[in-house]
Amino acid sequence: MDRLLKIENATLYQQSQLILQNINLEVNQGDFIYIVGKVGSGKTTIFKSIYGAHPSKSGNIFFDNTNVNKIKRNKLYLHRRKIGMIFQEFHLLEDRTVSENLEFVLRATNWKNAHTIRNHVTTTLEWCEIEHLKDKYPNELSGGEKNIVSIARAIINNPKLIIADEPTQNLDPETAEKQMKLFERINNDGTTIIMATHNYSILNKFPHTTYRCENMTLNRI
Repeated sequence: MDRLLKIENATLYQQSQLILQNINLEVNQGDFIYIVGKVGSGKTTIFKSIYGAHPSKSGNIFFDNTNVNKIKRNKLYLHRRKIGMIFQEFHLLEDRTVSENLEFVLRATNWKNAHTIRNHVTTTLEWCEIEHLKDKYPNELSGGEKNIVSIARAIINNPKLIIADEPTQNLDPETAEKQMKLFERINNDGTTIIMATHNYSILNKFPHTTYRCENMTLNRI
């Protein structure tokens, strides 16, 4: 199986504070991996380093055969086009409809053709079974609906990797399970997923390889 991500002896800081040191992680295309750990243990810092927002101070981070630390700032959009981010908070644009939120992602990653953009948005909404929400604004959506929209936004670019930072944190158990079934569909279609979570019932019901951030280290459990 092709390797998609390799973190090699990386040391990560948050501003001047050491968060993680000498961490190693290899992820193959099609993997589904959980990262667990207390708040502040470094899960989000790892995600930011993969995304290119937080370069490692030492070591290397290779994604899709490219050293992320060496990507020029004006080329980061090409790297980020390959990664879908799902945040703890939804970060939807409140003054735009669901469709317009997805269109914004495509335009921000240099899609140009308006007809192609509209068609791709429609296809993505249909795949996520939320096409009925396309003209609604975020303040008209429930928390569960916002969550599914954030997933649709993350997959709109057909990314190789989805990074999900505590995506079930504010969901009731039924909605969280529905969301996880959607993640399983995405993963079964070949997209790699790395998810940070505190929800151990999710880990038990949807088991995958799990790593723990603890004491400035990252270890498989």
